[in-house]
Amino acid sequence: MRGRKPKPTKLKILQGTFRPDRHTGAEADPDVVLPDPPKSLNKVAKAKWLELTRELYSCGLLTTLDVDALENYCVLYARWLKAEEDISKNGLIYQTPSGAWVQTPFVGISNRTLDIMNKIRTDFGMTPVARTRARATPPKKKGEDNPFAQFKK
Repeated sequence: MRGRKPKPTKLKILQGTFRPDRHTGAEADPDVVLPDPPKSLNKVAKAKWLELTRELYSCGLLTTLDVDALENYCVLYARWLKAEEDISKNGLIYQTPSGAWVQTPFVGISNRTLDIMNKIRTDFGMTPVARTRARATPPKKKGEDNPFAQFKK
């Protein structure tokens, strides 16, 4: 596919670049949710999940379609942390039986997980640059859409 990736309509509206004449109307509009952590997460990943879901939900950035991506991020975070712990304990390099010095495999694991985590962070607006590009709004409470909600029976 050529060119830039298309931006979601909500992001265009938040950035002030939305143009109704170019809007197709064929875009998913999932609900903002605050999901429970998946059972597959280990202790470290679950703690990260709980930390991030609160923040993303309060900004209106966590929808039903984002749960898998966030789960992936939390799994990668736990993997990265484990790799960094091994590097701290054993160092960046080690000597092979033949006497050659080589980089520990955990450096590659750490670097690769950071790359993927940074891509996911950008998608969720969790980097300074990503935050300057979009202004998210918190999720609406029930009745906020209805101007007559204050006149309930």
